[in-house]
Amino acid sequence: MQSSEAAGRLGLVLKFATLAAAITVMGPTYSGTIEDSQIAREAKRAEGSAAQRQTQALSVLIRRQWIEGEASERGIVVTETDAADRTAALTAEINAQIAEPAAKSVTPDQVRAYVDANPQVTPEQRTVRLVQTKNRRAAIAVLNRLKRGSTWSSLGATKETFDKADATKNGRAAFRAKLNRTTRYGRVVFRVIKHAPEKPVPRAQQEALAWETLASEAQQRALDEFTAQFTAKWRQRTTCAPPYAAHADCGQPPSGQLTP
Repeated sequence: MQSSEAAGRLGLVLKFATLAAAITVMGPTYSGTIEDSQIAREAKRAEGSAAQRQTQALSVLIRRQWIEGEASERGIVVTETDAADRTAALTAEINAQIAEPAAKSVTPDQVRAYVDANPQVTPEQRTVRLVQTKNRRAAIAVLNRLKRGSTWSSLGATKETFDKADATKNGRAAFRAKLNRTTRYGRVVFRVIKHAPEKPVPRAQQEALAWETLASEAQQRALDEFTAQFTAKWRQRTTCAPPYAAHADCGQPPSGQLTP
């Protein structure tokens, strides 16, 4: 009999302790509370109307509890004392646990199939020696000096490479000009000194790039799926007092209350 009474008293104590907190987050291996005073302090750091500041404060504090709970379930421990730094560190560790296996799930067959479906080529290119002048008259003077034997370096020439798809005026002019012929185009004097035709990117390089692409996509899918599951799971474990129950992250009303 005494044992039953003690258990009942303990239940009442736990019930009132839950009701005393503004928000309680409870998981199999974790429990945490958020007090009104914490919400008020966090709201002072936010911007907007009073309602907007409270909403932002609740989002920050509840998510912080969720991350602490998830880290506890995953056996993650960090030593940061600042709350924001600790949350960031835990988030990074959790994401790593999700993303790393996803990246490793990419198979050689997937990489080969991606390269076969998305072949890459190095575009046609032209390399030019080029002198950029202030106006056409200066460009004509540079052209005449070159004809009289001046060197490109003495005239401050630069060397530039343009792709076939280059949409700049100089790029278009480089592909219209003849190879190894000095040409003036407006304020620019140039000479095409090298032409490289389009060619396939080496297979090994394509596969390395394909792996990066596929791994990144796999990581993003895994993180998106985890985020949805994480939110649903911890929202159901979050109990909010009536003043805060309308917040999107509140999943459960206090004991004795019904969900609206």
